[in-house]
Amino acid sequence: IDVVSPVWSAMESERAGDCRLLQTGPRSEAAQAFDIGTGRTNYWQKIKSPSLLALHFMPQGWVCQNMARLAVLDQKMIDSVDHLQNVIHPHQVEAARDQISAELHHHHSFYTYLAKNIIPSMRAPLRATAFAECSVGQAFLVCALERYRLANGDYPATLHALVPQFIPLLPPDPINGEPFQYRLTGPGRFLLSSVGWDEKDDHGSPLDAAENGDWVWGRM
Repeated sequence: IDVVSPVWSAMESERAGDCRLLQTGPRSEAAQAFDIGTGRTNYWQKIKSPSLLALHFMPQGWVCQNMARLAVLDQKMIDSVDHLQNVIHPHQVEAARDQISAELHHHHSFYTYLAKNIIPSMRAPLRATAFAECSVGQAFLVCALERYRLANGDYPATLHALVPQFIPLLPPDPINGEPFQYRLTGPGRFLLSSVGWDEKDDHGSPLDAAENGDWVWGRM
């Protein structure tokens, strides 16, 4: 099951759709799509929404500038996802989030005024996507490990022993693209883990309160 590619495709499609709507769509439709001033039904309520006023009265050139900034900043987050390898790079996600926040929320310009209301916050969805891809990959491996145990009486010393009889290819850790961390911990017992969002091998230590640690099968 590929969890990463559909999310990457959705990000690409959303950016294209947002830019197209800003470029050619009616301003009222854009306001509804981007949830700008929704729920304001009368004239006095509408003029109290600076974003709604900006959207309706901005020159088209300013709107295009917002569209351009939206496209460029969205690309920084999209680049953190390697949809061909099913990998999401947390350090790129965090860097993109910081850069987007710095540009949109600390620099006041009509060229970015609309973009900051439109650009989605993708850090949490991408972390959830990586976690889901990790869970799928680990479940796939655990099924192969159990098949190996039934055939050979115990679990293998390494994951590579599963290929190709019990699994065609080893799924990668969605954080770094490397094989999952695996080791035997006793008779009939093993530890299977991902390096997790902090991108560090914590040798199987599960997540702590600060969300540091590995994503360990059975303890996530």
